[in-house]
Amino acid sequence: MAQACDVTSLLHRITTGDDEALSSLWEQLQGELREIASRILDREGDAVTVQPTQLINESFIRLHGQESSRKWEHRGHFFGSVTRAMGQTLIDRARKRSAVKRGGGKRPISIESIHEPAYIDASVETESIVEAMLKLDRESPRVSDVVWLKIVGNMSLDQIASALDISRRTVASDWQYALVWLKQELTKIT
Repeated sequence: MAQACDVTSLLHRITTGDDEALSSLWEQLQGELREIASRILDREGDAVTVQPTQLINESFIRLHGQESSRKWEHRGHFFGSVTRAMGQTLIDRARKRSAVKRGGGKRPISIESIHEPAYIDASVETESIVEAMLKLDRESPRVSDVVWLKIVGNMSLDQIASALDISRRTVASDWQYALVWLKQELTKIT
């Protein structure tokens, strides 16, 4: 695991427009990023034909093109952004694949995979969940990061606490809040 002070220093240099710092950051965190990408892809199963390195690279390109990627505040914010970019990359790939195979049909997401099936109807469309997640991100970015790391990153509460540099209790509280909030929001959307 890269030392937090080194990462923080690189993030600060990136905010000043230092492209060399951005490259150094990605190189320094390659192992951790590969671990996150592997967890995400393992969870997706055989339906995904992308390798972890390719997912990391596509996510880097996605983030590099966003102005907000130059404003990472801390290590947790960076990992939350990367995990979100990986998830969005896979969603975009699935949409393209679905559009080609089925004329653009939507694919339901398996809510059971978030380990709290009683909270959200399993028939909710992926796009509805993404829409709700974007709204949650605007209203409560930290809670949104917890959800993305839990669902997309397939991280444990302890891993999320470490990545975001917050207590496990805060992560657990944010997770419970998010489940209730998502259920209410998805009820409005569907």
